[in-house]
Amino acid sequence: MSRTITPKYRLEIENDDGQYSNMAWNVRTNTHAGNGMPTRVNLLKWIASFEESTQPGGCNDHLGATHILWAQIVCQRTGDTVVDWERILIVA
Repeated sequence: MSRTITPKYRLEIENDDGQYSNMAWNVRTNTHAGNGMPTRVNLLKWIASFEESTQPGGCNDHLGATHILWAQIVCQRTGDTVVDWERILIVA
């Protein structure tokens, strides 16, 4: 039997299709390097990596080309936003 551990942080995102998702933001585990500390730089790296993975031939190709509109990392214990980001859209 294994032990369940609640991640310290969660990542919340909304993409350009209006889909809202949240997932664990693992800083580090015993077997996986994780996403690093919840900083703006690491969040931007994750966003770029995820969006690249949705392009044709990527591991998330089945999702279709996706662009994240906003993202935030939240502390699970307090509910406080640690870092947030929003894409600036220019409408012509």
